Amino acid sequence: MSSSYLPATTDSIAQALEAKAPSEAICILYRILENPSSSSEALRIKEQAITNLTDLLRQENRAEDLRNLLT
Repeated sequence: MSSSYLPATTDSIAQALEAKAPSEAICILYRILENPSSSSEALRIKEQAITNLTDLLRQENRAEDLRNLLT
C-alpha cells in the first residue's frame, strides 16, 4: 500500500511533518503529490507538499531528486 497515493489534505501534510525520519516524510509527501485530484484545496495542499519536499530534499543533499521534482 505504500505506493498508493495519499489524500491531498492537511492531515496528510501533518502526517509527513510528524514522521520520525526525513526519508519517511519524503515518501509521504511524494504520495500526496501522486493524488489525481485537481480541486483548489488539493492544489493548495500539493503546493505545500512541494515546499516541504523541497526543503527536505535540500537538507538531505538529494540534489538529483530535487532537480527531478522541480523540472
